[in-house]
Amino acid sequence: MNISHQQLAAIVLATFTTAASFAAGTDTPELSRVEIIRSSAEVEAARVVLATQAFRSAYQMETGERLMVDSRGSALRMRYADRPFETLRHDGNGRFVSADGRYSLRFALDQGGTAERVTLAMPAR
Repeated sequence: MNISHQQLAAIVLATFTTAASFAAGTDTPELSRVEIIRSSAEVEAARVVLATQAFRSAYQMETGERLMVDSRGSALRMRYADRPFETLRHDGNGRFVSADGRYSLRFALDQGGTAERVTLAMPAR
């Protein structure tokens, strides 16, 4: 078997690097830290929206445009201004998100416990 000096050097280096990482106790890969932030008020508002039979509401947004939202089973259908309808599903953290992640809708309950306030995150045109 013919092994060049470069191949031998690479094998030796790889062996020492692997041995050093095991000796240092880094035999498991370092995990990235992910922080999940959710508001219990947003989760409760999403539950109210999901529990409302035939949820349908229209909102006048700060931009002057109109946002229409209605329920479709366990999902919501949303239309903002003249954009096409989007289907949004609850993410378990209080937001309703489109399949491509471009649209995110959050509700807030008023003092009467109804979802009268809404926040929409979406891409600029």
